[in-house]
Amino acid sequence: MIEYFFAYADSFEIHCWKEESAKFEDIINELSRVERDEDGQLFIASGQLNEKAKEFILSRSLDTKGRLKWFSLFLEKQGEALFSSEHYGVELIGYKLNAEQIAFLEKVLPGDVRRFEW
Repeated sequence: MIEYFFAYADSFEIHCWKEESAKFEDIINELSRVERDEDGQLFIASGQLNEKAKEFILSRSLDTKGRLKWFSLFLEKQGEALFSSEHYGVELIGYKLNAEQIAFLEKVLPGDVRRFEW
């Protein structure tokens, strides 16, 4: 799903809890041009969704159990959230999706996924 939404996004934002500083340092070390911020108990890394960032996100975003290893990952288009995977990948959110994007999600998500609103 993340790779699919790369085609529509131009930037990303990753949130890690401060006690997960090693995960945040991994992002900073690999993506040297990211902006760094803090919000309460969160470290935030954000930047342009260039080829290096795409490769990093696709190859380094999962933990040993196949779950998102960061608390949240947002893909954005022109400063607006487009798609997010939050709470370590348990919660997926699409923002202002078009019919094609909705059809894609309906195709790839299991039938028992609760859909509130696309």
